[in-house]
Amino acid sequence: MADFMTGTAGRQYLELPAEPASVSCAREHVAVVLASLGLTSRELIDDAQLITSELVTNAITASIATGPAYGHDPVGGALNGPMGNAMTAAPARPAAGKRVRVGAYLSGTCLTLEFWDDGAGVPKQVTPGDDDVSGRGLLLVEALSRRWGYTRSALGGKVVWVELDVSAYLCDVTPC
Repeated sequence: MADFMTGTAGRQYLELPAEPASVSCAREHVAVVLASLGLTSRELIDDAQLITSELVTNAITASIATGPAYGHDPVGGALNGPMGNAMTAAPARPAAGKRVRVGAYLSGTCLTLEFWDDGAGVPKQVTPGDDDVSGRGLLLVEALSRRWGYTRSALGGKVVWVELDVSAYLCDVTPC
């Protein structure tokens, strides 16, 4: 079950179970938030939804990988279980009680997307080989965004954030 929350400064969050079915809910949430902000460009929505798919999948993977069953190292925080450090593999199974959160807000001409998980690992870009089936998500995020990064969360875990310059989709504004 998804929980919708409105945060400070117009942030709109959706909290979802850490399971693969949540990716489509997160994509829809981002599309609804963009529409509510008057950002209806198909190109922008497609880019935001692709970024959302990649980073919610990573958030779910990180949440599932947390805990002794998945090789979480409580001292170093490294993810050394079946998902590895890159957080790019698809989640193997839902994690009971685990949640991820998706947020979006507009500040001037900068749309910020936020993705929270309780995993201790950090996002790392990798250079996938030609035959690798994963490892391209953060490369896509970097190509589509103005900038991206992560911060540790007061809730535990981390928030991966992405900024998109939406000045081309707004009237009479200066780019971020």
